[in-house]
Amino acid sequence: MTADQANNDPPAADGDQRDETRLPVTMEAKCREYGSFRTEVYLIDLSAKGCKVETSLRIRSGQRVWLTLAGLETREAQVRWSGRGSMGCQFDEPLPDAILAQLASTAGGTSHADPR
Repeated sequence: MTADQANNDPPAADGDQRDETRLPVTMEAKCREYGSFRTEVYLIDLSAKGCKVETSLRIRSGQRVWLTLAGLETREAQVRWSGRGSMGCQFDEPLPDAILAQLASTAGGTSHADPR
């Protein structure tokens, strides 16, 4: 069983081979798809290149979104997969190591209500 299967994530798509460890986090964020309003979502894992988002939004794979993470400028990302109340996003520009470490340390133990 792969790590993706253990996390109930869809297998990585061709060309989307993860080469970085995803850090478990629980962090509120805002997500906006082109032409829609910002909606609260929850990050449940994070790496420099992307994140897994828990959401009630129905955004298709391939769509562009804008994610606003705690204290950071809005980051553009592409939805790589979507389903069962979550989606995987790949950032256009990777997070710098220092910012990733700061987010992971401050968001590691925060709890949240289920947005569904």
